[in-house]
Amino acid sequence: MSYSLNEITAICKRAGRGAGLSWGLAEEAGFAARWLAERSLPGPEILAHHLSEIDGVAYDQLCPEDISDIWQAKGTALSPLITGAAISDLAAELARGREITLGRISYPLLLLPFIAAASGSGGVPLILTWPGLTAGFDPQLRLDKPDRTPLECSTAPSVQIKLGQGFSGDRILPRNRADISPEALRILAPLGHRTYAPDTTESRLSGAGAGLSDND
Repeated sequence: MSYSLNEITAICKRAGRGAGLSWGLAEEAGFAARWLAERSLPGPEILAHHLSEIDGVAYDQLCPEDISDIWQAKGTALSPLITGAAISDLAAELARGREITLGRISYPLLLLPFIAAASGSGGVPLILTWPGLTAGFDPQLRLDKPDRTPLECSTAPSVQIKLGQGFSGDRILPRNRADISPEALRILAPLGHRTYAPDTTESRLSGAGAGLSDND
């Protein structure tokens, strides 16, 4: 089903919050899913899988333990949302030539929006690679091949981000609307519903609904 980009942002942001992310990281989740969907990439779908896996997992199991060498998570794998937000904060260092190496990370596709943001903020072209894929940012996205298999991988053993000039991959242009698959909605919608306040007698009497008297 086709959705506006704002609708995609809202659905994915609520789902992120419902899965236990802070509101700040939930906003990053909405941003990432929208950015990818806008470029015909399965952002909401990949986000749905990631949120279902990290639902209830402690933050300190998903975040980088150390960002001075190879970034590793205390748990099984880095979260691309937490990691991507941290990389965005290092845009100036990337512009000065810093290279970043990530260890095992879940759903690396979700990193792409953050690298694009860092490229735009730093005013420099960046290249991101993991086994089977190279993406360039100037800050518009370029991909080296149309094969979606490495894009949709659930984990990557390593990812490298660095300055890169003259990357000649196919430019991926944005569009105005995007789809969310029914399978993704079956995950995202229930997570989003967790953010809604439950209906109580007090809320009905205070004006949230018709209260105890139905005047309609």
